[in-house]
Amino acid sequence: MPTIVIQPDESAALDTSISETSPDTPTPSPITLLLLADGGSSNKESIVISFDVSVVPAGSTIDTATLRISNISGPTGDHDYRCARLTQPWVEAEVTWNSYEFGNVWPGGAGAASDVDLTDAETGTVLNDEDLEFTITPLTQDALDDRSGFLDMLINTTDISAAGGSYHSSSSGARSLRPRLTIEYTAAPPDGGGAPVKFRNHPIRRNADENRGFDGQEIL
Repeated sequence: MPTIVIQPDESAALDTSISETSPDTPTPSPITLLLLADGGSSNKESIVISFDVSVVPAGSTIDTATLRISNISGPTGDHDYRCARLTQPWVEAEVTWNSYEFGNVWPGGAGAASDVDLTDAETGTVLNDEDLEFTITPLTQDALDDRSGFLDMLINTTDISAAGGSYHSSSSGARSLRPRLTIEYTAAPPDGGGAPVKFRNHPIRRNADENRGFDGQEIL
């Protein structure tokens, strides 16, 4: 079963945090990604992140897809997080708590509150100083089949108690610590039969448009 690891650096990645305390200030290419529950203090922070999964051959079945975001510090205690598909495209250099791009507010309200599709949302509990990890197989299949390969996600905490954590972004100097999407898939058989599909180890880099792209490694 072929496996693709998509782990872009900041030149190709789309990942940032949006902050309720600085609702109109974008943070393009941040060093860290922040997650914070408000604890009743109106200071929530969420992660917006995107991957281009079009490197997976069209028509393939996604067997597993796992998103991992490496921890820097926190949170204290155990807290619940959610990863859901964002329904509104966004611009990394301009996205904020209030707007998905300059001059355009989130249609579903501040913090992209209702700009998510919860149908295949993934939830999980994160312990002290642990990496974020979500199994997002249905979200990845949906992106491949119906979103031209664009997988836009919002990660936030569903806790009401104050809980903060910081995580490595694509700007990390260590590639191994950057957000990573690992996809195992089964390729569709070639039309009309013939020889089986072959895969090679090779570095991958694409730019789907001026705001989106990735690099990664395809592995047998």
